[in-house]
Amino acid sequence: MIYLKVPGFLLFLLVSIFPGSNIFSRQDSDVNPSGIVYPPGVMWSRDGMWHYQKVITLGLLKDSNLSVPGAVDVDAYAQDLGNGLETFVMYRWRGSEIAESKNQLDFFCESMSRGFFMLKTPYGVGYTRDGRFKRDENFRLVSVAGNFPVIGYAGDIYVPWGYVAGIPNGTLYVDGDKVGRIRIAVFKNRETLWTINGSVFFNDGEPELIEGEKHYKVRQYFVEASSTIKGLKGEHDSAMKAYEGSAKAVKTNLKVMKSAIRISE
Repeated sequence: MIYLKVPGFLLFLLVSIFPGSNIFSRQDSDVNPSGIVYPPGVMWSRDGMWHYQKVITLGLLKDSNLSVPGAVDVDAYAQDLGNGLETFVMYRWRGSEIAESKNQLDFFCESMSRGFFMLKTPYGVGYTRDGRFKRDENFRLVSVAGNFPVIGYAGDIYVPWGYVAGIPNGTLYVDGDKVGRIRIAVFKNRETLWTINGSVFFNDGEPELIEGEKHYKVRQYFVEASSTIKGLKGEHDSAMKAYEGSAKAVKTNLKVMKSAIRISE
């Protein structure tokens, strides 16, 4: 499970609704196992419930990511594709303020918001703009959030105790000795990225990257602030009311349907 300042039940819900792409798709069929075909009113109301459930969950995620460096703002919108309502996730890749840090293992990747630090996770290569790192018990450079090893050009990076100095291409020196170089991924197309927490991203397959250190600059003693914006209480209340309205509509439609079946019998 990816560590973040998110309650366990919320992370479980996020994992259950993010399918590993930029779209929330209906997983079930319009025909249930008993073979009953539900009327359009029931389907639309059900899709509305599904959509507003995600809007509410994403609102909680946004609020929990306000203090997470490099976290990306996420939102959701619904679209009628002809066969029902689909909910799409939208990532706002805007840059954020840069804060100075006193930690010599804090870094910011300057790259027009296209550059990401690469992490070794149980789920594959992770990409993050959260440049807060630390040493693990083996002096390996790992992320503060999740303890994921930072990927270097020669594999894992080991940072012994001493004065750490970093240069713009990501190379690290300890007391003047080179210990490794942080690998940076600069994406041509960020639309292929998906996340379950707004901080660590994944890409299905090989990503299309912009190669060359001239496209980024690693700055030591700086971190990027979160780009998330606190959810408005009015928006949350509206989503809750819309969800409750859709739920009532489903119940009403099902009652009418059951009554019609009894009359026909």
